[in-house]
Amino acid sequence: MMEINREKLTDELNEIIRSQDNKSIDECAEEVLEVILHHYKREFVFKEQYASIRRFGYNVFISELADKIKSLDIKCGSMYVLALVNTAIEDTELYMDSIQKAADMKIESASEKAAYYDMVNENHIITALAYSYRPNFLYNIVRTIDSKRIDANLINADYSAILDSLFEIVPKFGCSRLQRALDILLQHGDDLSMLKQNTEENMKKLGLSHDDIYSLQLYAKEQQFSRFNFIKEIYNLMAIQDINGHQYNFIDILPSLWHLHSQTGENFLSNSNERINQLISELNILLTTEKLFINDYALNDIINTLESGNFDINKFKSNIVKTYLESIKGQLSRIRSLPIVLDTSNIESSEPADPQPASVFWDRIIKISFFAIIGILFLEFLGCDVLSSTQDLLASIISGWI
Repeated sequence: MMEINREKLTDELNEIIRSQDNKSIDECAEEVLEVILHHYKREFVFKEQYASIRRFGYNVFISELADKIKSLDIKCGSMYVLALVNTAIEDTELYMDSIQKAADMKIESASEKAAYYDMVNENHIITALAYSYRPNFLYNIVRTIDSKRIDANLINADYSAILDSLFEIVPKFGCSRLQRALDILLQHGDDLSMLKQNTEENMKKLGLSHDDIYSLQLYAKEQQFSRFNFIKEIYNLMAIQDINGHQYNFIDILPSLWHLHSQTGENFLSNSNERINQLISELNILLTTEKLFINDYALNDIINTLESGNFDINKFKSNIVKTYLESIKGQLSRIRSLPIVLDTSNIESSEPADPQPASVFWDRIIKISFFAIIGILFLEFLGCDVLSSTQDLLASIISGWI
């Protein structure tokens, strides 16, 4: 944990507070947050013993700190703000400590424990929430970079066009642009600020392509339109079933902020045994999960919302829901070292029949007509007056093929 230059940070905070002239803290909350995070970097905030879930912890820390700052009175001085920073770090480390202790007690295999920590770190709900408190951070970095995309004008289009573009698949990674953007934020975090200078060179250092920049630009613009945590709704679609047939919402089992923000959040932090026992109980469910599926009610809710905005529902199902499910399935399988059944039957749309080529269509019409006429003539030859009565039938048969 690196030593923080508290004197410099205090001066910077005092300058922001003085400039607000008794206005609401909401008007400078993001600015205050960015100044703090400039000093409290992800690599140095927590004790080294929590390095295995540092990414998760940092996003929890950001979310907790931002929430506390927004509730401040502007008359509170910089020392009070710094006290909140310390509280947010302490609370987050208590949570991280409990996660690791629960894992130590339940998972013997080093590879399975590492897989569990990967799942904790790769939680896109926490990532999206953390950056929703700082929408201008990413936007100010990527908005002026040339992504080399001829359709970059979509970024300045309406919300529907932007979200629809985020639903696109990135072939190289086999996931949507939405998922790719959040993966980049997870991996690089504040290091993305390097892109403000020597952009091309620093893109190479970070392993980012122009297509990655385009995904980030779309995500940053979507955040400017809406702070809606769309990822939370996607995770809310997922449900799991254990070996005993019991079913759970995946979002309730995954380590998240709900532990801290529930009615028992204060007790959760103050009681070490309660924290660990609750996490062990949830870990038991993950370790006995045998099936991952989609919650019908949650799916219908989000589809109704998307349909009201004229979004491509099939693109959402195949490029967003299905790819996220595949990702979570892989995580669960690695934690158990066993395959997990993935049931996507309620998002599989039936494929329309292939249109028949014109030559096949007319060949069928000719054959049907030929045999129908031969049959009628044969009946007439036998003395049956069927010509008039079969005209309508013949017409209906032919029209049915049309």
